[in-house]
Amino acid sequence: MKKILIVDDDKISREIFQEYLKDFSESLIMFEDGKCAYEKLSSENKISLVITDIIMPEMDGWELIKKIRGLPKHKKTPIIVVTSAEELDDISKLFELGGLWFFNKPIEKTKLIELVGSIS
Repeated sequence: MKKILIVDDDKISREIFQEYLKDFSESLIMFEDGKCAYEKLSSENKISLVITDIIMPEMDGWELIKKIRGLPKHKKTPIIVVTSAEELDDISKLFELGGLWFFNKPIEKTKLIELVGSIS
């Protein structure tokens, strides 16, 4: 079982992730913005996976990924980016920052479950 951190400013999206991933996680930790998520990651060692939106208040997903990769204990923590950003045409930026997977919203349940299940 995994400890998954979900960061999305949209309450409905967080509820969908909770429903989709309830069987894959011992603990789902959810935040509305990158700033609060980063504070949690700074003090938490056992996060198995981060799922983040890109466009959020306080700290967006790009900045969050940069900061996560700056934490030695989370340099290799898997990151999935899920966003509805229509203008997101430079997916290569995600890989440069160390994000590992990208999905457009709305996310397909089967694809998300397959990916999360494959991440050890």
